[in-house]
Amino acid sequence: IAILDNADLSYANLSNINWGADMKNQSMGLMRASLKKANLTGADLTNANLSRAMLRFANLSHAKLQNAQLFAANLEGADLSNADLTDADLTSTKLSNANFTKANLTRTILKNTKDKVMARGLKGK
Repeated sequence: IAILDNADLSYANLSNINWGADMKNQSMGLMRASLKKANLTGADLTNANLSRAMLRFANLSHAKLQNAQLFAANLEGADLSNADLTDADLTSTKLSNANFTKANLTRTILKNTKDKVMARGLKGK
């Protein structure tokens, strides 16, 4: 488990990073990254695997999340304003109070998301 709570990774290039769950030979339950309240402002997370990541109240404003995998991630209260989520997969994510204002959601997958109606900037998505 990677624990980076409150970390300042603003403008870091984290493209192609894999912080998702590795299910091979898994016997200890689900592994995931914890980035609660982390500052990822403007970070490059293109093609990143953040499946099941804990991103509650993380600042992802202006982040590049093109083609990122966020399956079952927790984005409650996260700031994704002005983020580029083109082709990102947010299937089954928790979105309560997340902010997507002015985010690029071109071809973003939002299937089975939880509390989508409570997120800002997703009207009509």
